[in-house]
Amino acid sequence: PNDIRLRICQFFVIPPFQRRGLGRKLYGEVIRGVDKNDRIRETTVEDPSQEFSNLRLSCDSELLDSNKKLNC
Repeated sequence: PNDIRLRICQFFVIPPFQRRGLGRKLYGEVIRGVDKNDRIRETTVEDPSQEFSNLRLSCDSELLDSNKKLNC
């Protein structure tokens, strides 16, 4: 009851701003915020697109490989 389960419904970058790394930066900020909050026990993404799944996999792999130093 005291823990939080964070759900990301969706986020997107509108076409004129895509391919600039903004989605990667946004996801990185979310994960850094989650990491700072001891009450958040789980983070899920509801029905992610394939592109978002790829982004998340890339950032999460980078996080694991770099010992908590996220370059997203």
